[in-house]
Amino acid sequence: MANKSAKVAISLPEDILEAVEMERKAKGENLSQFIQRVIERLLKKGLFSYLKRRYRSCYCSLPAGGGESGLPGGTVYFHGYD
Repeated sequence: MANKSAKVAISLPEDILEAVEMERKAKGENLSQFIQRVIERLLKKGLFSYLKRRYRSCYCSLPAGGGESGLPGGTVYFHGYD
């Protein structure tokens, strides 16, 4: 099943809109496709960055040797994404 789309209206400074237009034309996309792709990438990057930060904070808090944590092989589990 395809995702439903909703129309949104946004205001952009002219210089940003000009840059968006140049990029989207170079990619052969319409404005909706371009904006959707850029937003999806930013959201994925944000989630990836969040997971990296969580991993580092969990990893750094593990006792030396990993197995001492009580988790198999020093495995780090992520809890919900807020």
